[in-house]
Amino acid sequence: MKSKPAPMVGDLVQSWIDIEAGFKVLGLVLECRGIECKILWMSENQPVGWFKRMQLKVVSSASQ
Repeated sequence: MKSKPAPMVGDLVQSWIDIEAGFKVLGLVLECRGIECKILWMSENQPVGWFKRMQLKVVSSASQ
């Protein structure tokens, strides 16, 4: 079974919680430390926040 790629700095991501709720908000990974990443969201409600890597789905990798 292939594992999901871990988010890295520069990746575009979505929150699994948002995906399940039907939202399509993208975020940019600004920084990662341990199991958390700091995300700049394309949203007025919560522009920046720390999320666990397992809560994030990589939409577009910066290394591609």
